[in-house]
Amino acid sequence: MIARMLFNDNISISCDGVESAQENPVTYPPINIPFTSVSDEPCDPTMSSIHILNNDCLYLVLSYVYEDILDIMKPALVCKRWYNVCLSRMAGFTQFQPAWKEEEIGPDPDWRLPSAKFVSLLILTNFNLTHLHLDNFLVSIDQNCCKAIGDLCPNLLKLDLSGIIDPETVDCLSKHMPPKLLSLTLRDSLSEECVGKILRTCKNIVELNIYSNRSITGRCVVEHLSRNKMKCFSFRCCQSLQSTTLQFILSNYSGTLENLDVSFCGKEVYEVSTTGLVTLENLKMFEASTYTAIDSPVPFDSMISFLKLMSNLEHLLLFCGNYESIWDMTLMCPKLKTLELKPVLITSFNDLCHLSNLHFLKDLTIAKLPQRIDHKRLIRHLINCKVLCRLSLPRSNFIDDDSILLLISELKSLRYLNLRFCESRQLTGSFIPKSKTLSREQPLTIDLRGSSLAQKNIPRTTIPHFLRLRKA
Repeated sequence: MIARMLFNDNISISCDGVESAQENPVTYPPINIPFTSVSDEPCDPTMSSIHILNNDCLYLVLSYVYEDILDIMKPALVCKRWYNVCLSRMAGFTQFQPAWKEEEIGPDPDWRLPSAKFVSLLILTNFNLTHLHLDNFLVSIDQNCCKAIGDLCPNLLKLDLSGIIDPETVDCLSKHMPPKLLSLTLRDSLSEECVGKILRTCKNIVELNIYSNRSITGRCVVEHLSRNKMKCFSFRCCQSLQSTTLQFILSNYSGTLENLDVSFCGKEVYEVSTTGLVTLENLKMFEASTYTAIDSPVPFDSMISFLKLMSNLEHLLLFCGNYESIWDMTLMCPKLKTLELKPVLITSFNDLCHLSNLHFLKDLTIAKLPQRIDHKRLIRHLINCKVLCRLSLPRSNFIDDDSILLLISELKSLRYLNLRFCESRQLTGSFIPKSKTLSREQPLTIDLRGSSLAQKNIPRTTIPHFLRLRKA
């Protein structure tokens, strides 16, 4: 297996023929694969028709079959000609994102890719990498690895780091950050001080994503990114994020901010006074929720104060539980194209029916509709969204066949209907044979996985030509 080969210190990669793209190239020791088990002679054309192909055609075939930089090393061991073709293919990679399966790695607890082998792979890319994803669970991220990122990835635009990194390695990384870096993602636990050291050298980034960091408050953002023209912030699952950080972001980047994600950060982060703040004209996506939404839903009124600043919003994802002021939301954000409401715990039919005022809505998710909502009346309002093409109603355990039939017959633009985990007794599948009489040409996929219809045997002859049922 390729993972076994990489973890074996006795096997390494030849870097002959890789030309430097820098004036003062950094010298890394070349590593050679001895062709002891593979013949140096050209392959016999009678062995397989693929060997008849010239190098250009073989390069094209291998490019489609092996799309990962680690996978392309497998055919490199076939023969010397294939090795040279694969070497050229490696130099054409612009993304590096290792994702190995457990069966390829084995039970050995110390199976991470050594930093020396990672450096060898970076050399083979010939300074062409623009996207790099490093997981400390898969790649041993140390100081040599960080130095190689700065020396061998001068054109890197996007860097994604996952896992726990020691402070010494963070210091080394901060000194070797690629100069053209625009997007930085930091996952898992890093101290506020370590994140600050990294951000201090990121003079050009416009996108910052920090995930699952329970210690970060956002102070490092205020201190080191005040002069950057930030377009995207994501602090998903950062439970210590302070409201002062969100206040700074809303006020300092009002003219450039396009995406903002503060979901699962705790209720305290939303205690921001929006009085005097400028409208976020360029903001297109906003994600918000509370970490304990199901136990203690935040009043939707607190979200309305944010939405007043987002008149041009197109994508809104909320995990609040309480949706008692949806009418205000439709007035504040009339250009919404994507809307997700999860879960719907506190609301009324009169609130939800105002969703029909969103005339640009294409993708709607309403998770776990309560029993007191008249589903059929709600559907009658939703069919007024004439451009709606995706509708998700997961865990809506009180929806019936008549409501589904009404959707299929009246909402001609609908292409995808999500009924996953809908265990309604009124959902028997009778809408399927009835829909055969409809004059509908637009194909429609209904996702029934986990629902009461998933295990039901539905004869193919009863399914209309435009309908696709996904049950597994």
